[in-house]
Amino acid sequence: MNSPALQSDQLPIDLPPLPSADPDVETDPNWDLNQLAKTYRTRIYEILDQHHADGSSGWTVVQLHTALIDQLVAYVFMAATRLYARRYPSLSQRCSVFALGGYGRRELSPHSDIDLLFLYHWKITPYAETVWETIYYSLMDAGWTVGHAVRNMRECLRLAAKDLEIKTALLDSRYLCGEESLAQEFQSAISRELMGKGTEQFFQAKAQESQTRHQCQGASLYLLEPNLKEGCGGLRDLHTAWWLAKVKFKLQNLRELVPKGIVPESTLEEVETAQDFLWRVRNGLHLLVRTEQDQLTFEHQDQLASTLGFTDATGFMRTYYRHATTVYDFAQLMFERCLTTAQLFNFLGRPQGHDIRDGVRIVENTLHITKAEILTREPLIVVTIFHDAQRHG
Repeated sequence: MNSPALQSDQLPIDLPPLPSADPDVETDPNWDLNQLAKTYRTRIYEILDQHHADGSSGWTVVQLHTALIDQLVAYVFMAATRLYARRYPSLSQRCSVFALGGYGRRELSPHSDIDLLFLYHWKITPYAETVWETIYYSLMDAGWTVGHAVRNMRECLRLAAKDLEIKTALLDSRYLCGEESLAQEFQSAISRELMGKGTEQFFQAKAQESQTRHQCQGASLYLLEPNLKEGCGGLRDLHTAWWLAKVKFKLQNLRELVPKGIVPESTLEEVETAQDFLWRVRNGLHLLVRTEQDQLTFEHQDQLASTLGFTDATGFMRTYYRHATTVYDFAQLMFERCLTTAQLFNFLGRPQGHDIRDGVRIVENTLHITKAEILTREPLIVVTIFHDAQRHG
């Protein structure tokens, strides 16, 4: 879910200071960009550990982590640019850096991958190569897992048209630093090409992807050792709901679903509470094992329960299942808002239900109009349909 971003003046701490991004390399032989990134990374995890232990919300920790990485990426970008400009002072070249995935959504858990897109204008240039190599290797050498792509705008859109994973990643893209005009062109192109074309195919593909993922994870909300990210009711279901809503309703964040009348305020509040709980559990798990781990094993359930304020693992997991159910139901609701009735039956694996009259079917306590033409052929049937809904509860 695309939550509002924390601004720098809203952060619960002052960000760790970084030295000048314009070092005098000739007179300061101790200046080492890779070592600086390593030192900064150590400080980041000290901060995240402390905030999580002090009871900060899951949302606060992922937003804080995102802001800390943003500051480092911007710093390394500026350092690379200035070092390059010393050798080629007359060159003016276009390159922008974007965050993708969870990093793009500002939902960066403590040991999640840092996914980056290095966007250049037309052809790859020595400057663009310098920028991506400097940022990529500084982060990698410091110990982060970094996913990266180096492309121009045309390549991004061409690949997104053929590859669902790339299209989805670009929907989460967020400008970090570099040429602002190039970034604006790119964001306009995403809105025009990715959110305005092929939407039905996108919804169907996401439904099939969700169904396959659930089956791989056990197809149940109540697994004894659930996967916090990929399982039924996990964070990936929330991501999927967000992608569907963004493309269907052209949203900037899920809060806009309420004034648009798509979901009630009470439903969204339940979803936000569930999301924050899942983030807090995932943050705790990452900090506990010191790596990206999303399987909530029996051992980790026992260890996390007390740190999250539960008296035992049973109470902890009971709360987890309640929130996972909220997330799962919300994702199903977004599919219902985006897919046709026939597609719902095909992709969500629901039973066929039974027809109560021509063009009207009941499936799992929900009344569906399966033949839209009955409404135009006989408009007054709408009154009968409302009576059907009341009669069948």
